[in-house]
Amino acid sequence: ERYGIPAAVFVTTSLIGSKRELWWDDLERIFLVPQNLPEILKLTINGAAREWKLCPYLGTQEEQREGQTHWNILVKDDPSDRHRIYRFLCRSFGSLPDRERHRLLAELWKWAGISPSGRPTHSLLTAREIADLANGGLVEIGAHTVNHPVLSSLSQEDQRTEIKSSKSRLESIVGRRVDAFSYPFGTPKDYSTSTVSIVKESGFRCACSNYSGLVRPWVDRFQLPRIVVRNWDGDEFCRRLMQWFYN
Repeated sequence: ERYGIPAAVFVTTSLIGSKRELWWDDLERIFLVPQNLPEILKLTINGAAREWKLCPYLGTQEEQREGQTHWNILVKDDPSDRHRIYRFLCRSFGSLPDRERHRLLAELWKWAGISPSGRPTHSLLTAREIADLANGGLVEIGAHTVNHPVLSSLSQEDQRTEIKSSKSRLESIVGRRVDAFSYPFGTPKDYSTSTVSIVKESGFRCACSNYSGLVRPWVDRFQLPRIVVRNWDGDEFCRRLMQWFYN
């Protein structure tokens, strides 16, 4: 707002105003926040029994040595067994039905001895906050499904429900048409040609994917590319911009 820079916020509607966190944040606070956890974890995922052994948490010096502060899921190596489990569960949870994911999260909360209630620092937007953003003149509200599933893993009927229901819920909040959509996760394997057709028939004017590239005049407006921006300082961000636009 200070610099007048426009933005888009794509909203997953099932947790609007909820005290829960998004499931990947739940996994992060269970496995990557410093705390003691039971030595053995057992889960059944898609009918397959899984078991992991966790090393004891050894404190801040170990975290610093492992470089945990700067780790993210796109980094190739896992500095600890907790990171390895987190990576595996992130990959598995994305394609699970919402009910199954909730069942597994309930087991993990109980196993870790933590509350399902989310952290205040990770609270989600309320309907009023979404409306305020939409009315502020800089932020466009876009749809991002109801439950943030891997759409290509769903039937066409379930995809249609996820896409259309999120659109109608957001339109009732902001009081105007919602024209933009973003595919959850957004890589080419996370949605299909059927998904794109459903987005078009639902009345959206454009949709964002998640593969690297610049938006050119010939790009499919229902599969717009984007570039991931990390928490860089100004100099690094400027260097990256020059690389993207002039290479």
